[in-house]
Formats: sequence, C-alpha cells, structure tokens
Amino acid sequence: MTRSSISISTSLVAAVLCILASRPLLAGNDLKRTVEFLGFTENADKYLLKIMDANIGDFFSVRAFDTGKQVKSFPIEIPKEEKKLLEEAKKAFKITDKGTEGQTSPDERYSIIGVPKGDKFQLNVTRGERSAKFQTINLASNDAGPAKAMLKCVYWSKDLKRIVVIIHQTLVDENGIDADEARPYEFLVGGLNFK
Repeated sequence: MTRSSISISTSLVAAVLCILASRPLLAGNDLKRTVEFLGFTENADKYLLKIMDANIGDFFSVRAFDTGKQVKSFPIEIPKEEKKLLEEAKKAFKITDKGTEGQTSPDERYSIIGVPKGDKFQLNVTRGERSAKFQTINLASNDAGPAKAMLKCVYWSKDLKRIVVIIHQTLVDENGIDADEARPYEFLVGGLNFK
C-alpha cells in the first residue's frame, strides 16, 4: 500500500466517522397515533378510518370488518388535497353509512362501558341496571405496569349489529405509547350473561 492510498483511506474513515458522529443517536421510538372513524359500507363489511401517526404520517385506512386488517391505504401526501382523497376513498369502497357515535346504542337500549382490570381492559354492555362482560382487551405493559386505557368512542352501524370502538392507551417508557386503536366487534347480545 502506498503512502497516498493510506492517506486517502484514513481521510475516508475520518469523513465517515465525522458524518456518523454528527447524526443524533436514535432513541426508542414512541408510538403516537390518533384514529378518527369515518364510516361503514352499507352492509358494514368494511369501515374507513383516518390515522394520524407521528412516525409514518397521516393516511386513510379501509379495513375489513371481520379481521380489522387494512384492505387499502390512502396516504395523505398533500394536506390541501385531503378532502378530495377522502371522497375518492369513500367512493371506491362505497362508504355510505357514517355510523352513529355514542356509548349508548341509537335505540337507547344498551350502553358500552370500559373498565380497567389490571393488565386487561374490559368492555361491558349495560342494559338498564344490569351489565354483562362483552370483550376483554390485553393492554401493553412494561416494568412499571400496564398501560392506562380508556374507551374513547363507539360507532354503531345502521342495523346496530356492528360496532367499532376506539380505545386509547398511554404507557410512559423509553418506547412509550400514546395511541388510539380501533377494534371492530359484532354486537350480538343474545349470548351475553346480564347480571
């Protein structure tokens, strides 16, 4: 190896180290997400959300009701075109039922309530003075304990047979959570044990 090639190699290594040293160290990523419900299809087999995620940006998400999995994503790349993009998503997937928001069903017969139970979050259904367990959700947790959770909102389909609930979890940590999560459920009260 010649003296000039050693000099070039040393300069190159120094330049790479300088670039790496000037970059900030990547700490743990916090999950910060807000979810907004935007509607069901006519038969409620799909639903539409707007997701505002601090790490990956804002987008509209069409989800299959039976799995809760995303069918199609519409990234909101140009904020001033958001309304047009929303109309395109609604038209493409026939999102026509905006849903009825409220913890109490539109016919006022039932209410959904959220109850923290240690590392679980219990969704219960009330009917008058009586209540029944409906769904149990596992919460994120760390050494300090489980996330704090709250029922943010409930959306009912026209036929009142399907709901989408939005739950908010907060967990303070190096990889903290301050995020909404949408969960779809069939609202079948026939098998519930009201006490």
